[in-house]
Amino acid sequence: MSLVRSHSIRPLKRDTLKDKMATNDAANDWGLKCLRYEIRDISPPPGVRAAMEMQAEAERKIRAQVLELEASLRIAEQYTQAFSNIAKEGTTLLLPTNASDPASMVAQALNIYKNLSSKNAGSQSS
Repeated sequence: MSLVRSHSIRPLKRDTLKDKMATNDAANDWGLKCLRYEIRDISPPPGVRAAMEMQAEAERKIRAQVLELEASLRIAEQYTQAFSNIAKEGTTLLLPTNASDPASMVAQALNIYKNLSSKNAGSQSS
C-alpha cells in the first residue's frame, strides 16, 4: 500500500476504530464517551520493521540523488553562464588543457598565437 493511499484511508480507519473500541461500550453504561485514544508504543513484526527500514533507506537515497542532480544542474548553469560571459568579451581564448603534458600546451598556445598574429598582420596591411 502506498503512503498516499494509507493517508487517504486513515480517517476512515480511525472512525471505524472509534466505533469498535470496547471501552466505549463499557463507558456508555456510565454516561461516558471516550473521544481520544493514544498509542504509546507499537512493536511491528520483524518483517514489517525490516520493510519499513528498507523503504526509509530508499527514500533517503532518492533524496540524496535529487540533491546531487540539482547541484550538478546548478553547476552546469553557472558554467554555461561563465562561458557566455567569456564569449561576450571576445578577448579571451579558451584552450583545451592536458595537465600531464605542459610542453604540448605551451606549443599549442604559441601556434595559436602565431596564427592570430599573422591574421592580424594580414588584416592590418590590407
